[in-house]
Amino acid sequence: MALPAAGRPVLVGVLIDSQGEPVANEATSLNRWTSAHDGSDSFTRGGARVVTDADGLFRIDSAILNPLVDPADGRRVVGLVSSGNRFAYYDARRAFAPGVHYIGDLLLSHPGDARGLRWLSDADLLSRLEIVTTWSNGARDACLTEMARRGGATMSKRLAKLESRRRRRWPDSDTDTALIAARNRAERLADPLVMELSPDQPRRIECQLGLLPTVSFALVNRDPKGRSISFRLKAEGRDHDLAVDCKSPDGEDDSFQVLPVRAGGLYRCGDPWEIAPGEAATHEIPLSWYLSIKSPGQYRVRLAFRTDTWEIVEGSYGPDGWESANRLARGAIFVYSPWITLDVRAKE
Repeated sequence: MALPAAGRPVLVGVLIDSQGEPVANEATSLNRWTSAHDGSDSFTRGGARVVTDADGLFRIDSAILNPLVDPADGRRVVGLVSSGNRFAYYDARRAFAPGVHYIGDLLLSHPGDARGLRWLSDADLLSRLEIVTTWSNGARDACLTEMARRGGATMSKRLAKLESRRRRRWPDSDTDTALIAARNRAERLADPLVMELSPDQPRRIECQLGLLPTVSFALVNRDPKGRSISFRLKAEGRDHDLAVDCKSPDGEDDSFQVLPVRAGGLYRCGDPWEIAPGEAATHEIPLSWYLSIKSPGQYRVRLAFRTDTWEIVEGSYGPDGWESANRLARGAIFVYSPWITLDVRAKE
């Protein structure tokens, strides 16, 4: 192995995929992100290519690592970015002496893919949660999902601590529905909030293109821990915390479009609700506010709700602006309604 540049730390390890297998011959780009205790952030793109060998082994030897010789005043992350929106993160806040440091396995996966998180140790999972919490709902919720799957004292205590910290910092904010759901699941309790279709809401509806129906539902507090749940729903206009999940007849997504809600999570809007256990908030929405169907056929739709979202529909920015991927944010913990079947006919 080549010697590092004088005075520079070098990081080596193995990239693994969501199945726990080494990722061979994979080209990634190197980034470094630092968040200091004073609230300042810095993000550095290294521009350097880091390529794994036939066994998934990588070696990061770049000037972007020079600051690692000193401890970070806050969180410092080294990241590898690959194709398919896959990332690998490493918490590098400690000081690294000049020379080569083996940092073990790094998971390379989509941030919202909870499956791959099974390969992380408890410590690495909790570290990853801290890294991605401010980056995206899907990445954060994927960590919460894996914490809930593991359960046990360590995960349950951390989830309880996160919930308590949120209440202290933002006592008047909406309930974090993803967090309380993860905590209940970690403690092997029923979900605290459920979405039910109204009793008179048909489960199968005939309609035509351009005239999608209005759907009536209720958010019901079923929390076995006895917490009240706060959120907002708009009497008129689109809710930032609601979306429509859709399945097409052929399994493809080019016959419909899931419409994103702009400015989600940037400010609170709508009528405030606070429901105690056993109470419900009833609401109705025109599906056309959240979904556009382009071709006749039989579709399955369900409503999805999650508070405090800054992303609810997955997509990306291209040459023509924001483009929906026609699916909800990968990894995000939603409260779902039962499925409804839409028999959509052509315009008359």
